[in-house]
Amino acid sequence: MNVKIYPSEVLSFLNAPPSYDASHKAVVIAAMCRGVTKIEDIDLCDDVMITLGAVKTLGAGVMFMGGGVLISGIDMNREYSHEHIIIDVRDSYATLSLVLPLASFLFERVTFKVKNPRIFNLRAYEDIYRQRGYYFEITDDAVNVSGRLGGGEYKSVFPITFPFFDGLMLLAPHFRSRTDIYYLPEYSSASHMMHTVDYMELFRVRCLVSGDCVQVAGGGKYFTDGRIKPEKDYLKASQFMVFGMIRNGIFVTGFEGDKVVSPEVSILDILGKCDGTVREENGGLTVSATHIPPFTIDLTHYSELIPIISVMAAFSEGYCVIKGCDSVKYAESDRISHLIYELRKSDVNIGIGENGELVIKGGKIYFGSNFDCHDDPVLAAALAIFAALCVTESEITGTEIINRWYPGFMEDMRDVGITVVNG
Repeated sequence: MNVKIYPSEVLSFLNAPPSYDASHKAVVIAAMCRGVTKIEDIDLCDDVMITLGAVKTLGAGVMFMGGGVLISGIDMNREYSHEHIIIDVRDSYATLSLVLPLASFLFERVTFKVKNPRIFNLRAYEDIYRQRGYYFEITDDAVNVSGRLGGGEYKSVFPITFPFFDGLMLLAPHFRSRTDIYYLPEYSSASHMMHTVDYMELFRVRCLVSGDCVQVAGGGKYFTDGRIKPEKDYLKASQFMVFGMIRNGIFVTGFEGDKVVSPEVSILDILGKCDGTVREENGGLTVSATHIPPFTIDLTHYSELIPIISVMAAFSEGYCVIKGCDSVKYAESDRISHLIYELRKSDVNIGIGENGELVIKGGKIYFGSNFDCHDDPVLAAALAIFAALCVTESEITGTEIINRWYPGFMEDMRDVGITVVNG
């Protein structure tokens, strides 16, 4: 789908959308609980819908009801099945990574039908399986695994991306023995891992973090009290917070009552360091700025923020440096190269420094262009915000990819006053 976006000002407020990550975790936890669990205010983006389909294939009951989802849990104490099960995850890297450990725990042979699986970074997963003498194969349209995961040590020389960490950690209480999961602190898995630790504690599962290792005791289970309500999503809201910083300010509601704070809450600290004003008032956050000075920021543990912070840097008053770009190499797309390529279409002065950091010089007025999303929903959202900040209209191709992550994004853009016309 193509859209045209016109120069716009902020006219309204934003009600923060539900969390993408927490919605995925809620689905998996509910699927492993006894009885029926209702997930309220869930993010029904394309990827979460694929995850719901995956747990249903594994034996969970799924029913949509009253703005939420009812999930009947899988019998986690049933005998290990020697069946060959096939799960269609389409192009959802998050679903594949998150559900892979659970599927291997329940079934001896699992085939994941995947669109272009070779573009995904699965080296750490393959390494972990083969360390245990298990089967792991990637073909042109599938990932095939065989071998039951259990307690013990999980460590790889390759960076393990956070969705697989989530899936392994969420499953670990059901192992008979303790699980020790090691991570590489220099990559973005660290912050998301700590978020998962906090999230698990909401359901009475405790983890011990020691250095670069997370320990999860075996023989446990989750307690949900029959309902789960995912927190709001700071990463999604950050797209509009940056827009508010550069334009007239914005008021964001919905974060009150969150028991676990997303790792991307650091966006508030980042905006503050860039002379942004973040005030808590009337049950929400007011974000504004009079100017954006040059800044240097390390986003190693918050790599999903790199595209939108790059947009903010383009409207700063000088040279900005964004460190931590190496961590994006282990995501499912060449996000940094695509970001540079697209922003240069509007003559943004952006490039890679000597140490692999992004260097962006702001202080210019930008004209709109024809942008492409490169099948990357986070990049697509940042380009849409950039387009609204240009002085002439832009056209963006492939915006339907945003539905994988943030299905209400275009509607929220219109709600805050940005002019969006379907092409």
